[in-house]
Amino acid sequence: MRGDYDVYSPTLRAAVLAVAAFLLIPVIFIVIYAFNKTAYFSLPPQGLTLKWFANFFSNDRFQQAIVTSLGMAAIVTPVSLIVGIPTAYALVRGDFGGRAFLSAVVMSPLVVPGVITGIAANTKPQTLDTIESPGPITAVLELNAGEASRRGIRVGDKVE
Repeated sequence: MRGDYDVYSPTLRAAVLAVAAFLLIPVIFIVIYAFNKTAYFSLPPQGLTLKWFANFFSNDRFQQAIVTSLGMAAIVTPVSLIVGIPTAYALVRGDFGGRAFLSAVVMSPLVVPGVITGIAANTKPQTLDTIESPGPITAVLELNAGEASRRGIRVGDKVE
């Protein structure tokens, strides 16, 4: 089993370790701060308390945020799986016209940062001059299709 890791150079191992530390060390400080007795971060902690968690769970706005987040997750997760698995299967295994365009539309949220996509989804319906706005889903699809057309991908392109 040890021989499997010999293919990675010491430089790559050090880089991966540095990135992991860069991502995880702030989390460790946040966990320490969450149990700190004082309102400001201090090392070493002045004492341990659960009062910040009590404040969080007693605040109606935070409770509503948790309910909203869990409700959205309960809806979005199954829908994403129902749509995503067949789409991924079709893109990998299928050979059909429009495959490159569909791939660009599906992959464009990975290219366009999520914050920009969210702002576009929230703003686009408000800027339309129609009586009924198409909604945020249509706005995201329009944004993604625009990204695909910007890249010069057309319906019917073949993926080599």
